[in-house]
Amino acid sequence: MKTVASDGSGIEELVQAIEKYHSYLEQSDRARRRRIENWRVRIAEMLRDALFQRVLSYYLSEGEATRYAAEVADHKRDPYSLVERIVEGLGRPDERN
Repeated sequence: MKTVASDGSGIEELVQAIEKYHSYLEQSDRARRRRIENWRVRIAEMLRDALFQRVLSYYLSEGEATRYAAEVADHKRDPYSLVERIVEGLGRPDERN
């Protein structure tokens, strides 16, 4: 849709096209499905962030996190195996990696 902001041409047509598309989305339930998918992704992100913070604050001390990072950087530890072991140990604070 072509518009020219300096003289305002095409603006009314653009507004009508946007309104028509919005109506189409609402009538076809696509807008709702898009909102559901957006929230599904957002909730997963929120869970990931919350779990990450919990693991860092509850399970790993700053020193442990730094030590693990150094071990991975020095190729002494595989990061994937490390993460798997940490996740397996969640809920068992007496088990350290």
